[in-house]
Amino acid sequence: MKNSFFYQIVKYTYAQQGIEAMRIQEKHRILEVGVGGQSTLEKFLPNDIITFIDVESLDEVLDDNTLFSNSEADIMYEDGYFDFIVVLDALEYIETDKRLNFIKIINSMAKIGVILSAFHYSENELFENELLKYFYEVCGMAYPHWADGHKDCTFLSKEDIATLIKNAGVDSRHVLSYCGLNRELLIKMSIMEVVASKIHERSDCSNVMDSDYIHTFLCQNIGLQEEDSLKTYAIWTKDDSVERAKKHFCKDCDTAQKAIDIFEKKYMKLIELGLNLYHFNDMKKAAKRNIKLNVVLVTYNQAKFIRKTLETILMQQTLFDYNIIVADDCSTDDTVSIIKQIEKQTAVPFIYLSNNHNLGIMQNYKRAFESCDAEYVAIMEGDDLWTDKLRLQKHVDFLEEHHECAMTFNRYVVKNFEEGTIATQPQFANIEDTKNYKYIDGHDLAYTNYIGNFSTCVYRNSVLKSLPEQMYSMKGYDWLTNIMVSKMGYIGCLIQPMSIYRVHSSGTWSKQSDKEKILAIIEAIDIYDEYTNREFSKEFSSHKLRLQTQLRLGRINKIKLLIKYMIKGCYKLSSYLPTIFTCIIKLIMPPIINDIVSETCER
Repeated sequence: MKNSFFYQIVKYTYAQQGIEAMRIQEKHRILEVGVGGQSTLEKFLPNDIITFIDVESLDEVLDDNTLFSNSEADIMYEDGYFDFIVVLDALEYIETDKRLNFIKIINSMAKIGVILSAFHYSENELFENELLKYFYEVCGMAYPHWADGHKDCTFLSKEDIATLIKNAGVDSRHVLSYCGLNRELLIKMSIMEVVASKIHERSDCSNVMDSDYIHTFLCQNIGLQEEDSLKTYAIWTKDDSVERAKKHFCKDCDTAQKAIDIFEKKYMKLIELGLNLYHFNDMKKAAKRNIKLNVVLVTYNQAKFIRKTLETILMQQTLFDYNIIVADDCSTDDTVSIIKQIEKQTAVPFIYLSNNHNLGIMQNYKRAFESCDAEYVAIMEGDDLWTDKLRLQKHVDFLEEHHECAMTFNRYVVKNFEEGTIATQPQFANIEDTKNYKYIDGHDLAYTNYIGNFSTCVYRNSVLKSLPEQMYSMKGYDWLTNIMVSKMGYIGCLIQPMSIYRVHSSGTWSKQSDKEKILAIIEAIDIYDEYTNREFSKEFSSHKLRLQTQLRLGRINKIKLLIKYMIKGCYKLSSYLPTIFTCIIKLIMPPIINDIVSETCER
């Protein structure tokens, strides 16, 4: 990020404040060494005599210690000719082997002192420029010509600048050096300016925030850690004038951070208004890493379970970086606040998808899939668990080796935490004959939903992006999603159980009765069969027949249970009646009732 209009003001206000803090007379002679076609400093110090030289004109004179040429008038300047020399964001443009000579020259020509700033190197430089470019494009504005100006620069650290100043012979007692301008806050402010220029009703608020930043906060936005700051500032003088600058600028790291926190809190509503839709914080976290896999964490009112669920995500050991995309569907409990508490304890980046009303399961998954930008996507529902620390690595390794597969899933344990029962799913025939994995396809899934739980799945992102829009308007959930994915490749099942599907009374699916579940699946089969153009009709029909049989058997079992209770009552009553009555009842009862009687008697 570099000189937007807001940042130009910040840049030159800093120099203005430094000179005013050290001013000893009404009119000073000042030289500005900068990058650009004309001096901007004179707009901030209108009563002083400002001379400007472009850094690009220095190449031919820097090798000669006796010359320092004005870019227009070719004047030779003697020692102490200027009261102050201001070098803002220009040192990084000077060739490395010429920098020490440059510092010596400007130091000799300054009567009172020098004010200098230089950008730090940051791995986020490219990202910040691209992000700013994105906002210019979104707001329909031309991208500034200076945006890529740093691509050929050799950046300096705070230590590099301190060494140059020392080697130039400057008395260390008269040097003030610190890191300043919080990177994240500056990029936010620059983007806010772009947004405000597009959205007229926000302009006045943005102007108020800019003014408050510059006039009350700028002098405190220094003294930061180097990795958090935009650049190094250095002020050095020939006498004790630097002490007056020290009184003006805060240089305590804790105080600076507190000032930043206060400023952001003061204007948080405005910052969120302009930036929240673009998820700035989340994009910045993701940019620090080469994210290979997104973990989509789908939640809704799961505060009771979410802490343990997150622990099993964060325990993952991978050779690649991953982030967590939180797709919470407007929970009314503490689910999200618990997630944010845990986020502070880890370096894994979190991205939060916002919505102001409940979307429903499929629409929530739709917007979650759309937000994924990594090569692979793993799903975790907020009440499930992963049991293997290498789970993600194993899935990614498999997909990178088996390009014929569109997705993978692992076997899992179904655990009823309330009843204490467990069962491993899916149950494959001849599973002992396989090694580490098994292929299944859409026909297998139509015959029986082997997968049954999103938290076991890892997808190629390109596959998710290819799913049809219409699918999300149906009651599809994991079954239909995976059937549609099977059209794009095989599905690899990793035989090792590595997940726990938690059954509990508040679960969306598990709280339903067996009858409700069966009827819902039968209804879904008819819809899915039609939606998939009867491609899996044979398997769907078999699945449906088994469910209908199960439903009938359920009814028969209920009738049997009722008859058993009646027979037990009759037997109790028969103990008070003559034996002949019992014999007559047995003769007139249908065979099926006799069977039940015999079974009951045996028990």
